Amino acid sequence: MGVDSAQQEEIENIETTSPAERVRKPSTHKIGEEVLDPHIHDDHGDPHAAALENADVEVKVTLLTWTAVFFLGMTFFSSISFTLNSLIPVATSVAMELQGSLDNVNWIAGGWSLAGSVSFAIAGQMSDYFGRKDVLMVGQAFLLLGHVVGASAQSVSQVIAAMVLLGVGTGTTFV
Repeated sequence: MGVDSAQQEEIENIETTSPAERVRKPSTHKIGEEVLDPHIHDDHGDPHAAALENADVEVKVTLLTWTAVFFLGMTFFSSISFTLNSLIPVATSVAMELQGSLDNVNWIAGGWSLAGSVSFAIAGQMSDYFGRKDVLMVGQAFLLLGHVVGASAQSVSQVIAAMVLLGVGTGTTFV
């Protein structure tokens, strides 16, 4: 009974308008005719002709855009090529030089892989909250820190730590 009375009250509170009170605006087009927003450019079914209409427009690429492209390219190159292609093939030689054995050498590649996977999953959600630019900058900071730690490493543990930092940076910049 309580539900019926609540529904009845809602129905009574709804304002009704009679057909005479409703005023229709006069239509300027026929039913089924396409109405276009005047602010939207219509290609009239020919996208190639529409592209050629704007072909004479001069587009300038700013220095800021070139700088962003350069640093994004360097981020991608250093995170993949340097860490995997340069260090992993010589990891056994590095381990023999630094500690005299091959203990924990597998963690050099494993640390990079594990940290990259985890940071990729976390950075995706963080980029939704904070924006892509901020997350990318944090990833680049991790890459820079990882390269500094790796270049100054005195033991295999420091190399593993550097690879973990590089993995975090790689996973974050791939967002």
